[in-house]
Amino acid sequence: MRALKRNFSYILILVGGILALYEQSLSEPNQYLLILGLFMLMAGIYFTSRRIPPKNMSNEEDQETDEQV
Repeated sequence: MRALKRNFSYILILVGGILALYEQSLSEPNQYLLILGLFMLMAGIYFTSRRIPPKNMSNEEDQETDEQV
């Protein structure tokens, strides 16, 4: 299940980026498709970054486990 969510995030980033770049390269881009592409790109980046723990949190957890031992 976790791999499915990760792959979905990567697919959102890839499809959103390609859609946004393609629409931007046209002489008269469709603004709605450009916004959709940017939304998909940003949502994929958000979902991917949610799984990365903050630096401070991992250091605090390491210190707590060292103190308990």
